[in-house]
Amino acid sequence: MNWFRILKLYWFTIYYLKPIQIFYRIKNYIKPKSSLFIFKGILPTAKESENSFVQPSEYEPCFFKNDYFCFAGRKRKLSEVGWAAPDEEKLWRYNLHYFNDLKSHDSKFRVGQQLRILSDWVDENLPGTDLAWDPYPTALRIVNWIKWFYADNKLPDKCLKSLSIQVRFLYNRLEWQTLGNHLFSDAKALVFYGVTFNDPESDKFFNRGLKIITEELSEQILEDGGNFELSPMYHCLFLEDILDLFNLTKSYPNSFNSNFVKTLRLTAIKMVQWLNCMTHPDGEISFFNDSAKGVAANLKNLSLYATRLNINVRPKENKSSQIEFHHLENSGYIRINSNHAAFIIDVGRIGPNYIPSHAHADTLSFEFSLSGQRVVVNGGTSTYELNEQRLKERSTESHSTVEINGESSSE
Repeated sequence: MNWFRILKLYWFTIYYLKPIQIFYRIKNYIKPKSSLFIFKGILPTAKESENSFVQPSEYEPCFFKNDYFCFAGRKRKLSEVGWAAPDEEKLWRYNLHYFNDLKSHDSKFRVGQQLRILSDWVDENLPGTDLAWDPYPTALRIVNWIKWFYADNKLPDKCLKSLSIQVRFLYNRLEWQTLGNHLFSDAKALVFYGVTFNDPESDKFFNRGLKIITEELSEQILEDGGNFELSPMYHCLFLEDILDLFNLTKSYPNSFNSNFVKTLRLTAIKMVQWLNCMTHPDGEISFFNDSAKGVAANLKNLSLYATRLNINVRPKENKSSQIEFHHLENSGYIRINSNHAAFIIDVGRIGPNYIPSHAHADTLSFEFSLSGQRVVVNGGTSTYELNEQRLKERSTESHSTVEINGESSSE
């Protein structure tokens, strides 16, 4: 690659960034103030809710006996890799700090194990520890700890102390440099903590998070119901965020206005309809842009979650013998059903100009199922590491479309 091409790539990347992204990329090189990591001496206490938090989406367990962890098919023992897990890929290490296991379907049978892991995390990951305290895993961890608390589990005092530090740190390190789903997850964590616990800064956290969510909903959800990053996997993650927030409005109805609640309900319905078009007859998502099975809840699980919240989604099964044509015009996807065949075709842009991080060079690619079996698919995503595998998975050659002169179509 010559210098001219490198400079051109940098130019066409930076050109589309928003000024706030550039500003915070520079600002975040400055080390966070040590005062953000100091416990202020007031233990958070739970606010009284009007209704119980409805059972959210459940996941497969990822913590096992003898403290084995399994993410992306890779099983490791905590005593061997440690919380830093330096030899593992960054995505595996991030998963280690998400605590998604707290929402697994058998969680209630492993409370003792989970308490031990929670305690160990607090002891071994001091405030400010690299990666463990990155804003995105911190945001997801805050929500997962609180959802576990809603399932009638008691958080130890040292976890509550840590939680209060984590949320204050997150408030001061919101991911404005990234925007998109990262910023939305950050805001969701602020809302969850602010509405659930009493502490001197709860209202500040809650109001900031709610303001960001309200603004980002109109930016990140397209008219046809798709998430603007155009990845079916991230669409599922975002839809679960919407359902979690709606769940929260039912538990604390006096904390949210009716327009916000109505917006969440309508957004959830549109997003389920979009996901129905982008799901294969086998019930799993199509592989456009960054997508893979098993990372997010699928259509069935998300629809059941919506039903438990009294959101009437009723996804239509794609089993009609007639030809059906669905054009998700704002997202740029087409779904065609004919007898036992289903086609999903990408005819749109790669995603938002200022966040191409989850985009693939998959323009005009298609996926095809016959009699419930996948016949033609894109390659999907297995890693986020900056390496040859990542570049290959995002390239045109890994997708069911035409490659010209060995170039990726999105350059």
